[in-house]
Amino acid sequence: MNKKLIFSLSATLLLLTACDYNDKYFDGLEGSNTPTDVKKLEYTLTAADYAAISSNKSNEKIAEAAGIKDQLTALKTNCYFTDELTAAIYAPAFLSETWYTADNGSSVKLTYDKAVNVPEYISKVTSADAYELKKSDYAVAWDDQEVYFFSPSKPAETYLPRILKSAVGDASSGDYVTVTYTYSSVDPSTGEGESYNKVVDAVEGPSGEYKVKGHVAATYQRGFLLSDGNASILVYSNKLPNLNIGDEVAVSGITSTYSGLQQFGNSIEVTQLAVGTELPSVTYEALDAAAMDAYVAAPVAKPIKYTGTLSVSGNYSNVIIEGATIAQGSLSYVMPGLIDPALNGKKITVYGYGIGASSGKFVNTMVTKVVAADAATVHSSVVEAALGTPGDYTVQGAVVATYARGFLLSDGTASILVYKNSEFAVGDIVTVSGTTSLYAGLKQFQTATFEKIADGTVNYPTPRALSGGDMDDYLSAPFLQYVTYTGTLSISGNYYNVEVEGAGVSQGSLSYPVAGMVDQELNGKKVIVTGYAIGATSGKFVNTMVTSVVEATAAKVSALMASTRAAASEETRYAMYTFNGSNWVIAEDMAIVNPADYSKMGISTNYFSSTYKPENYLSQFMGLTYPYAQEGDVKAAVYFYDEEGAVGVKEYIFSNGTWIVDDYKETVTDQFVLSNGKWNFDPSTVIELLPTKNEMTLLYMQTATDWVWTNIDVKVLGLEDKKENKGKGYMTSYENNEYYSGCSAYYGNVDMRVAKAREQYPAGYEGLDDDGVLRLMEKHLIEVMEGVLEILNADAAPVEGVDVLYTVKVGIYTGTNVSTCTHQMVYKVVEKGKFEYVEDSFQPLS
Repeated sequence: MNKKLIFSLSATLLLLTACDYNDKYFDGLEGSNTPTDVKKLEYTLTAADYAAISSNKSNEKIAEAAGIKDQLTALKTNCYFTDELTAAIYAPAFLSETWYTADNGSSVKLTYDKAVNVPEYISKVTSADAYELKKSDYAVAWDDQEVYFFSPSKPAETYLPRILKSAVGDASSGDYVTVTYTYSSVDPSTGEGESYNKVVDAVEGPSGEYKVKGHVAATYQRGFLLSDGNASILVYSNKLPNLNIGDEVAVSGITSTYSGLQQFGNSIEVTQLAVGTELPSVTYEALDAAAMDAYVAAPVAKPIKYTGTLSVSGNYSNVIIEGATIAQGSLSYVMPGLIDPALNGKKITVYGYGIGASSGKFVNTMVTKVVAADAATVHSSVVEAALGTPGDYTVQGAVVATYARGFLLSDGTASILVYKNSEFAVGDIVTVSGTTSLYAGLKQFQTATFEKIADGTVNYPTPRALSGGDMDDYLSAPFLQYVTYTGTLSISGNYYNVEVEGAGVSQGSLSYPVAGMVDQELNGKKVIVTGYAIGATSGKFVNTMVTSVVEATAAKVSALMASTRAAASEETRYAMYTFNGSNWVIAEDMAIVNPADYSKMGISTNYFSSTYKPENYLSQFMGLTYPYAQEGDVKAAVYFYDEEGAVGVKEYIFSNGTWIVDDYKETVTDQFVLSNGKWNFDPSTVIELLPTKNEMTLLYMQTATDWVWTNIDVKVLGLEDKKENKGKGYMTSYENNEYYSGCSAYYGNVDMRVAKAREQYPAGYEGLDDDGVLRLMEKHLIEVMEGVLEILNADAAPVEGVDVLYTVKVGIYTGTNVSTCTHQMVYKVVEKGKFEYVEDSFQPLS
């Protein structure tokens, strides 16, 4: 992030003054009326100012002629100028409208932001075309049916590439388009069964669009493995799944190859079709060292087990296989609670699914269980206890929620209630041994012993939203899952019930909430409940182990709940696509703010504005969108800024646990001058070296003295060949003043006393009368100041179409007291860091 402040002069060295130029260098002043409103201002552009510059009609004509109309439009959202869209060209119209009463001679030092080294895609995104789907476009998904939305069975990602290819013509590689479409979480009642690909089609076929269904075979922190009994495929959603082993799901999206296998990794839509009620039967193939080496060369998604020594380093958990030539086990994004930290450095047996090979040696494994190799008995996965026959089990996992009478244990395979008081906190890694039994339609431990083995942290998946109808259905088919629902809270003693609108007989029941979890002031109010559904009782209660209960504002309800029964489930969504030269594909590493996101932010419009500034919300938005970001990750947030649909984009870097915006801006200050009724960019600068010992005067005078020492050859006592004597004839022994030009850091002025000059170095002025000495020192001063400017203003550069002038004002002392600047000289910047004296500009000041 560049936050460097750049001035026409180095800000650390120079004090810029508001002194006027000599009339010779101010066109339009001579012969004019005496100005009455000559303004000398310093001003910093605001977001509203950038918007005004962007929409100025004169600027629109200039930008259109220059072929950068898109950059001008983007100015209102980006709030920065560029190398093409310069303040020099587009700020004058704003200055004219803002200070319309100013007279010639007025000047404004304008501070603004300029983009530096902006990635090419940023400007392309801000100038992206917008496409809103027409009703006819949805026919690609629904043929001749009158359905005008996408849905779980017909996800947008499957059809938008084809729609855009037809609708957006003349696309070039790297172009972007924002897409607006309608989505419904409910499939229409078409009377036809769904059509699916076989999983093997997606595994063995070319990368492309597929729709498959099957059961969840395993999970990890960034997705899950889907199997239909014949083949398995990784679904890399890059987020924590709200699924358990055995759940039936449908997946649609675009496949690609990673780690030697096809996987769903782009444009994924996951629909849970049914909750798992039976424990899947799995036979793990045992891989020895040779088989592990062979797997690296030819990976297959399949259940495997292997034994080796666990090596944990930071977020990496590898398994060293004795006898293997190249292969190591790599435990991918393991769910909290699956690995006992005490096993680090010990021999273990890993149960799970091979999901590919990477870096030429790692057998990537989605783990279902890890046990000590020498364990007398192998403990069970939570899913075995949750879906297996009631009986005795020993399980290990993380505490994901608590209530006053127990806790919920999860290892990623499933979750199970432990109905026994404990002092565990959310995140603790524990082992539980006991007997399971059926209660409220689900297995739970009612008698158990347990032990904490490590601290830990827990992240929650996106909760499943339950409507009133879903709550009613839950009573006959309970499941344990992270859910959310909205209704009116009723507190009566120790009972906390929630009446959900649209429910027939069901109610939410907040089971034994821990102290402080539910604010008593919420009694009688509409609330949003989030937590784990843990069973159904009394034919009406959906028991919930809550993780949060908050008041339901209109915006929160709108964002959270959509009916899963009717047209009310339809919502507007946005997407960002880019053209890769042949097809439109989802823009990677970009998150676009959707209408539901604005609602969650409490913004009633589907765009940001000067009231709701994007920078106040986007960091949190990125955190929610990328919950498992790693240090140094770079992503972009795309958003709409105003009702006209201006597209904004900001790039974010994940650093020290926070998303930090990288706006590629430098803050620049440039001068604009009003001449002949027009504002013009004029980076010319006045340097006023007051005859005092102020910091700037002393700097310039000492630099001049040093310049004379370095650059002026003189003869001193016949030692002209001695390098150390260069300039010494003009410089006093104090080395802070010289009588070549008279610059004195000691006095803080230009000392042109003829007698002192002759006294210091008679040979330098031999044969000249007093006036001749003075004229020669003036000539030398012009020479010396040119050298000083090149040292202290090395960044000064010419500007096309503008004479960049540096006016230096000094106080010359000839024997009469001097307290102000008495003379000036003007230099023109001819190339970067190079100055040229303007002829006849050395003049006394009136």
